[in-house]
Amino acid sequence: MESKYGLVDRGEEFVDFVRETAGDDVGDLVADEVDAARRPNGTLDSDLLPREKRGNGPTHLLRSILYVNQVQFEVWVDPGFGVFERKNARATAIRILEAEGHDAAVDWVLANATKGAPSLGLLRDLWPRRPYSQPSEDFYRSEVVRLSRAWK
Repeated sequence: MESKYGLVDRGEEFVDFVRETAGDDVGDLVADEVDAARRPNGTLDSDLLPREKRGNGPTHLLRSILYVNQVQFEVWVDPGFGVFERKNARATAIRILEAEGHDAAVDWVLANATKGAPSLGLLRDLWPRRPYSQPSEDFYRSEVVRLSRAWK
């Protein structure tokens, strides 16, 4: 599902990638884990995704993608705030991102930016569709296959 700002749901996107890479059976198992990591409002809680341990499936890769998105979001937030406001603004924006999703976090940043609204085009560039596409696509595909074989 795409947001009003053109940002995609990483959970749904990752499940589609796993289905393409490892087949529908593995994709269904990953979809179950992703659904179990959703809050009642539909946002993903990365703390509920498996951590990298022996026997975990590919879902822990999604955790790393979500972390990268968080860092990218922080980079996007910074220009909208003064030097002394940035730390608190980033923390608030990330709390909203994690609790309410990217639309709510973007809304908050746009409504509260003191130095002018950060560029939505830049945000879409920082939050690309399929972050595991080239040049890292081969790595992610091999990891999905490897982890799927060793899974449970």
